[in-house]
Amino acid sequence: GAGNLLGGQQSGQIASVGYDLYVEMLQSAIAELQGKTLESVLEPEIRLPLPALLPDNYVDDVNQRLVLYKQLSSARDDDEVYAIRDELLDRYGALPSEAANLLEVIRLKIRCRSLGIEAVDVAGDELVLRVIAQTGIAPVRLAQLLNQPATPFRVTPDHRVYLRLRRREDALAESFGLLDLLSPPEKSADSPPKAAETP
Repeated sequence: GAGNLLGGQQSGQIASVGYDLYVEMLQSAIAELQGKTLESVLEPEIRLPLPALLPDNYVDDVNQRLVLYKQLSSARDDDEVYAIRDELLDRYGALPSEAANLLEVIRLKIRCRSLGIEAVDVAGDELVLRVIAQTGIAPVRLAQLLNQPATPFRVTPDHRVYLRLRRREDALAESFGLLDLLSPPEKSADSPPKAAETP
């Protein structure tokens, strides 16, 4: 599955990942001793029923796979993901479905981070979003979805939003669709005119 694909147990080279983790822990300890606080970044967990990885027969060098996984886990917007996709296409050829899924999972993770969603999961026939208290979800839009007749949506007091799925295999596409529905409207229409347009 896609949930823990960037963890050490999936890497095949625990020593390399262990070293990276050691360096991060060392940097954190040094910052703490210096009285600095490191900015915590929300790292959403994506657990969807689909294979999402770089297959061994696509990127056969273990170290290169680790480098690519690290680049993907560090991506902060779609442009960075697309740059990695272009590198993969250029160096290794057409993406297998698992690699294409991986790129979409990373894009979904980025969207979740921006909206304050800490986990996306599938439970039974429902897609589940676990939302943090300081979420960026538009409450008016969520209320509109919940007030539709025969709505497939529900919300529970523990900050979870549920969407009844027609097919479990559509969970990734449905996740993007749900995030679109819950995102605040673009503010560009309300922004003041640019200086160049002012007389």
